[in-house]
Amino acid sequence: MNKLMQQRNWEGFSASFWDDVVGVSTHDSTTQRLAALDKYTFSGQKQYPFGLPVMVRNWHAKRLEVFYACYVQLLDIIIAQYRQNETLRRYVALPDPLRDIAARAPVSGDQIDLCRLDFFLEPSGGFMLLETNANCPGGLIYSGIAAGIWREIIPDRDVAIPTLYENPTWMADWFLEKYGKEASANGFVPIFRENGGHALELSTHREQFLDRAIDCELVDPRGLVAKDGSLFWQQRQVHAGYQKIGVPEFCRMSADMNDYVEGLLSGTIKIQNGMLGRWVGDNKLCLAVLSDPRFEALFPDHLLAQVRPHIPWSRNVAWCTADELDAIRQNRRKYVLKRPLDTRGRGVVIGRDIADEAEWNQHVDNSIQQEWLCMEYVPTTQIQRHDLNGEFVRHDLAVSALGGRLIGGYVRSSKDERVNVALNGRLHPLFFEAGEEDL
Repeated sequence: MNKLMQQRNWEGFSASFWDDVVGVSTHDSTTQRLAALDKYTFSGQKQYPFGLPVMVRNWHAKRLEVFYACYVQLLDIIIAQYRQNETLRRYVALPDPLRDIAARAPVSGDQIDLCRLDFFLEPSGGFMLLETNANCPGGLIYSGIAAGIWREIIPDRDVAIPTLYENPTWMADWFLEKYGKEASANGFVPIFRENGGHALELSTHREQFLDRAIDCELVDPRGLVAKDGSLFWQQRQVHAGYQKIGVPEFCRMSADMNDYVEGLLSGTIKIQNGMLGRWVGDNKLCLAVLSDPRFEALFPDHLLAQVRPHIPWSRNVAWCTADELDAIRQNRRKYVLKRPLDTRGRGVVIGRDIADEAEWNQHVDNSIQQEWLCMEYVPTTQIQRHDLNGEFVRHDLAVSALGGRLIGGYVRSSKDERVNVALNGRLHPLFFEAGEEDL
């Protein structure tokens, strides 16, 4: 790896692995194998944009795993406290349709099981958490498929630990293990989505269930009908399903799917992470809870000590002091505003992208009114993109976790401040370096 790349890259990435990948990336045999990825599309509209894979060094992977184990315990505390702690409930505000539902939601079983953590990285090897995706994290299936193909290409395949997400049916396997009793009751598992809505990976996800001899269909939950205490879709009884509906979309649809909502509240139907796990755990304001001293008493000191160094300064901007608001208004290059439950790069205002002070102040005023997250701007390292003639671009690190352990992940790179594949980013499969205990 050249000296310039070492200065821009994250210390936690393996330089020797990257050199090996670059070395084989132009071979004819590599090009032929990677052609298998051409069929994967972004929401059925364009070819999914993949990049060269990277590998996290063993020591840094263990640091990420320790962080996740502590962080998810803190999230579970927030979820468990949400119904009974009025201050917390007001601070991590939910939009009106969800607020009424959450007030009736059972807390039991709504801990985080499947999620994705998105980080920005520091050249020294540090990492800062930007957000948690506990509602319906994307990219987990495609990145695993890409990693599986690359494993057959890299010169020394034993250098990387085989990860769960390289298993071509892992998502269905996990769901059936988690909800096996409900799913096997009639051999049918729906994937809940809005008709005409976001469809990334869902056809491949459906194929996983079919490969396990479980019937699966993409189902708009507004089509469910309650009868005699059970839920039915086209006369098929539904016990459990994988919900792939963004929170803004769920809010918009909620008035027309009362039977589905009541089924979730009663436990008639199960979905991954439960309702509070999804809506509270996914809420970006949870970062503000962990950053804001007013909530320290809720959490064990040893967990905060592990997590807080990796949380940027964050607040519910509507709860900021006068001094904090003055700092936000006067130093826009230092801050980012985020709508708490939005996705795919939407609802993000980056202060350094706003040239006009008056425009920034208007964004701040709107954020106060709508109770957005205000977060300290976090710079990140860069990765070399060979499809851009070797240009260095920004990137993040997305790590997937299931049941308390890391199962895979990916890196997204982009020329924009928002490194999101939904905009114009590229996804790089991720490997974890094998340690002595793995060999």
